[in-house]
Amino acid sequence: MRVLRFGTLLMVIGLSIVAIAAFPPRTGMGGGGPLEPGGYQGGLYMFTSNIHVTIDVRDNLTISLYLLDWDDTLTLLQTGSLDHTSPHIAYHNITSFSGIIEVPAPGVYSLVADSTHNETVFLDIDMYTILPQTHILAPGLVFICLGASIIILRIMYTKYTAGQ
Repeated sequence: MRVLRFGTLLMVIGLSIVAIAAFPPRTGMGGGGPLEPGGYQGGLYMFTSNIHVTIDVRDNLTISLYLLDWDDTLTLLQTGSLDHTSPHIAYHNITSFSGIIEVPAPGVYSLVADSTHNETVFLDIDMYTILPQTHILAPGLVFICLGASIIILRIMYTKYTAGQ
């Protein structure tokens, strides 16, 4: 009986992990608001996979968008300029954007926007991870398979021993 419970527990854990891979939390991903001339707006995020980003800039003004790694983010914060950074991705003069930004490797990154005009720009940014997250999905499927195998083997063993 304990073996069946253990197999069921493994399957429930696996299903929970698969659910997390398919429906990740979307809190804290995005932002927006006013962007002053000569200033930067952005956020620091932990990315484990590629992300889908949608940006809308109001009043047909344009912005530039950059994906910076941790070191470049620190450089931007210290110097207040992108001059000594090497962004992984840079999009210039965009009024709107909807697409996938490829993250080079899991880690801490910042998504930074700056205004290309001499007036305040208002923008909205929405981000979410690409589904399913395979780095989470695979372990979940392993737990499900292990649990199902344990249950099936236990049932077969019980039938075999009852028949003798």
